[in-house]
Amino acid sequence: LEEPSVEIRLLVVNAMRRFPEPPIAERLAAVANRLDEDPDHEVRAAAARTLQAYGHPGALALSAKLRSRDEDAQARAAAALREAGAHGASALAGLLASAEAAGVRRRAATALQGMAAVGAAALRVRLEDPDPGVRWRAAEALGRMEDLA
Repeated sequence: LEEPSVEIRLLVVNAMRRFPEPPIAERLAAVANRLDEDPDHEVRAAAARTLQAYGHPGALALSAKLRSRDEDAQARAAAALREAGAHGASALAGLLASAEAAGVRRRAATALQGMAAVGAAALRVRLEDPDPGVRWRAAEALGRMEDLA
């Protein structure tokens, strides 16, 4: 993944999605680092899709990218987590409950928007968050959800 050629990095990241077993920690970390370290947008997008293929371990790696200083990495991770279904919602709920930084909790609350019952349950708890921005994002996300069942 340190190859200078964009084409080679893209092939490697895509190949890792096709063969997700076993989800080795080093492999997940290497792919996750592409989200905010790779200069090519296609490689970044492929990294997000690859992490989705790893189920819950991949979702945890994606949720960690909501802590990134790179806004593109944050956005790609949030989008991938929303598309990851239950694994993504679970990882986001965990991050929402445990992240010390209010900005990270805000991003997690926003990403949970539209994730049905799992997202709604995690967001309801954040209505009591000590940070007013987190409470606002949680309330806003809940207000936009169609089904709070």
